[in-house]
Amino acid sequence: MLYDGIEYITNSTTPSPAIDLLHTAEGVARRSGTAYSYEYFLKDHLANTRIVFNKAGTIYQQTDYYPFGMEIGRYLSGPKNKYLYNGIEKNDELGTYEAQYRELDPITGRWWQIDPEIENMEAWSPYASNYDNPITYSDPLGDDPDEYDGGGDDPPAKGFWPGVRDGFTGYFKDAYHAVTHPGETLSNMVKPENLVDYALDAVTIGNHGRAKQAINAYETVNDQGTYGLGKVVGKTGAEVTVVVVTNGAGRGIRLLKGEGIVCERVDKTGNIAKPYVGQAKSEARYAARQKEHARANPRSDFEFKKIDRGRPGRNLDKKEQRALDKRGGPTNKPNPNGGTSNKKNVIKKDKKLKEQ
Repeated sequence: MLYDGIEYITNSTTPSPAIDLLHTAEGVARRSGTAYSYEYFLKDHLANTRIVFNKAGTIYQQTDYYPFGMEIGRYLSGPKNKYLYNGIEKNDELGTYEAQYRELDPITGRWWQIDPEIENMEAWSPYASNYDNPITYSDPLGDDPDEYDGGGDDPPAKGFWPGVRDGFTGYFKDAYHAVTHPGETLSNMVKPENLVDYALDAVTIGNHGRAKQAINAYETVNDQGTYGLGKVVGKTGAEVTVVVVTNGAGRGIRLLKGEGIVCERVDKTGNIAKPYVGQAKSEARYAARQKEHARANPRSDFEFKKIDRGRPGRNLDKKEQRALDKRGGPTNKPNPNGGTSNKKNVIKKDKKLKEQ
């Protein structure tokens, strides 16, 4: 049974759940009698556990993988670590990986259950794993693959309607940036390549610009599939909206952005030594949270920084959890040396009963 970083065990000799493993940022602490032995995980860029070793450097386990997670066992000495491909726990009885939302079959490279994010994955089978590209993407929760460097979602997987939304709101973000950063906008306008465009537009009565837009639209659709087509349609719709309803544009920008914020809070006074990671579902909520934190901690001088954005809900939770993990996780009993002042993770693994 796994709960918030602590794994319990039950069997005939210990009918009541007893602590078996403590999960840490570096690996696990395995109980042996009344003491704990620490095991450290060496992982690759996809969070696949490659080597397990102790503090003396003795290797306990070495594992390589086929693309979708089938094990190539190289070496095993001591208790076997089951947190392997993408860091997911392996069920040796079924031969599957038990992620939080569903189970992965490493032989076929397919999930056994339907994708919980199916509304954003219309270009893919709801059973496909890592966009059929396990070298670039990982999916430790079983819901929404990410690029290994945290770069975000794969554009073709988002589908047409998310593309319309992003194209529409992206147009307004560009316009907002031009208004709020006039110096940068002016600098871009006088770049040589842009001056050439303006000159060609003048002598072709705008046809050069329209041709260039058409080429850019074609490249977007060709590179990004149905999502790219949606972006082109959304951007065009935004341009029409600005022309038709100019007075409502500001309100439309705020309503259509639909993005939440992941932020980091640092106490410049040092009263709270570790940073805090949080989220806000909108710009307004982000501003309100800063005031709330200041009122609750009058002796501190907080500085807030936006570190990521995402769709409110599971997507934003994942990005907040990723930010927590990058900083060493929350500071609590299972992880006393955590790198943040947060007390718990945003995403908890499902409780699982492990019989022995």
